[in-house]
Amino acid sequence: MNPDVGNIIGNITPPNGVPRTIADFSNIIGVILRVIVIAGFLIAFILLMVGGISWMLSGGDEKSIAKARGRITAALIGLIILLSAIAIMELVGTIFNIEMLKTLVIPIPTP
Repeated sequence: MNPDVGNIIGNITPPNGVPRTIADFSNIIGVILRVIVIAGFLIAFILLMVGGISWMLSGGDEKSIAKARGRITAALIGLIILLSAIAIMELVGTIFNIEMLKTLVIPIPTP
């Protein structure tokens, strides 16, 4: 009998970049959280800018001012919710000794 018959598949190892441990999986979750937080801040910033520009260009029209004020209010509420979510993640990370927000820090390369 051929010695390779019992080992048809051989040793299977995951390709590079595929998470192999829980630590790798938590790094992936951290990256996803970082992307969500950055996207949330960018969207809120854009909404604040659009609301401010709309207010400046309203020309005194009460309807336009109310719409711009609503955009600014929605952006500020979104920022409050986003900051609250970050605080809750930090609290949960402290309680369970998980460093979820460690990956939220964006390293700035220095020469």
